[in-house]
Amino acid sequence: KLWDTILAGKIWRGEVWNKRKDGSLYLEGESITPVLDQSGKIGHFIAIKRDITERKLVEGELVRFKSTLDKTLDCVFMFEPESLRFLYVNQGAVEQVGYSHDELANMTPVDIKPEFDETHFRKLIAPLIAGPDRTATFETVHQHKDGRRIPVEIFLQYIATSDEPPRFVAMVRDVSERRKLQQQLQQAQKMEAIGQ
Repeated sequence: KLWDTILAGKIWRGEVWNKRKDGSLYLEGESITPVLDQSGKIGHFIAIKRDITERKLVEGELVRFKSTLDKTLDCVFMFEPESLRFLYVNQGAVEQVGYSHDELANMTPVDIKPEFDETHFRKLIAPLIAGPDRTATFETVHQHKDGRRIPVEIFLQYIATSDEPPRFVAMVRDVSERRKLQQQLQQAQKMEAIGQ
């Protein structure tokens, strides 16, 4: 494909495994451009190459990390403190609220929390940004795209390091079953009290 492209006078871009003098392999990102002489024939080629081995390793780790998060039972939402826009959501989060990854990328936590407006939500997260405590656990409701409400427990953490932009990570668990069991237990206790 490379030769077919450049011999047709077109630029080829791709990735190629190469071998160092010591025998180790590395991955190059390449761009090869044919250069025409005065008669319009290809006289030579210019290749621009860069070692992308580390970038590919990081991308692979990121894919594995996301795959792991997608398999967790809890939902994971990451969002930016200023705009509140979601930076990342795992597959569990997508399934819980019914919006696609692309839809959620243009949304904020306020969009799925019917009990909060932006002012109220910012008041909730302000102490975490100010510190010293960077985590909070609370129960609230998420609203599915179809309108139904899902009771959830949220563990929210503010992460701010010197080498990365700050962000919030929310681990969200559907507590619908827990609520049902609590209600059944309360009802059984009332019935027991009436029977005594």
